Amino acid sequence: LYTENQLFEGEEQNQGWARIDERIEALFRRGQRSGEFRIDLSPAWLTEALYGLMASGAWAVGEGRVAPKDFTYMIVELLLGGALRREEP
Repeated sequence: LYTENQLFEGEEQNQGWARIDERIEALFRRGQRSGEFRIDLSPAWLTEALYGLMASGAWAVGEGRVAPKDFTYMIVELLLGGALRREEP
């Protein structure tokens, strides 16, 4: 959805997009309150980061740079795990 060019209708943001934003931000807020997500990054920023990863992932799949079956894994791992290499325990 993030890559669609229907975010705005005239001068106003499409209400469907606003509802999606609110729901995803609420998900991140709940995760912050429960201790699952970092609190130093705002829910709004985490939402934008998720959208960016989804759009980039869709582009990479569309261009044949990554396998479609890896799309979900790539998004989840980078958003939740980051890019830093972790030592195995």
